[in-house]
Amino acid sequence: MFVLEEILKMQSHQLPSNLRLRVERSLSWLKKSNDLAESPDLQLMSLWVAMNALYLQDTAEGVNITALNYFLAQLYQQDQSDKITQVLWQEAEMSLEQWLSVAHTHPMYWDLQHGKITRAEYHESWAAYLDKIKKMEIQQNHLLRLQLTFERLYCYRNQVFFGGMRSQSQVYHQQLSEACRRLQPLILQFVYVMLENADQYRDDPQRYFPVMNLS
Repeated sequence: MFVLEEILKMQSHQLPSNLRLRVERSLSWLKKSNDLAESPDLQLMSLWVAMNALYLQDTAEGVNITALNYFLAQLYQQDQSDKITQVLWQEAEMSLEQWLSVAHTHPMYWDLQHGKITRAEYHESWAAYLDKIKKMEIQQNHLLRLQLTFERLYCYRNQVFFGGMRSQSQVYHQQLSEACRRLQPLILQFVYVMLENADQYRDDPQRYFPVMNLS
């Protein structure tokens, strides 16, 4: 974190103003997340705000998984030194395959619970999803690994944000802690990649919430 802040200071005058603002805001929320390690639900929300600061251009668009996947693919292509891939393959308390295979934290499980799909449709879709995970591991498809990780993180984000669990939930404590351990280093690497490719963000539109003097 400190290294990134120093890089930002040294390159500040060279960076496109909108990129500098995105990174400054993201790092502030990333830093705050370090204070929330004992509350993984709040830590996840702080991390997701850090992600939004990098990603969202217009709040009217909201966050949707298709647009998010496009942003992730863009970062992956810009990452010439494989920083993101290295983080994806770091060891964690459970393997990514295990983490992604937890059924009750996937959107299709809740579609089943709410009657949006039949049990037969769920089992067919879930089997196809598990097969995708296995192929991802065998083929070492790094971009798919990144996108599936964020698909699951997005589900956790929604469940916390929309009140789908209790504060300090013991039921979800391990899963949320694991989510934070995966998300935090990825955001750090996203910032590195964006700073290394600053010129590609030079023509980005002004941030939806620009800096204003309200005094």
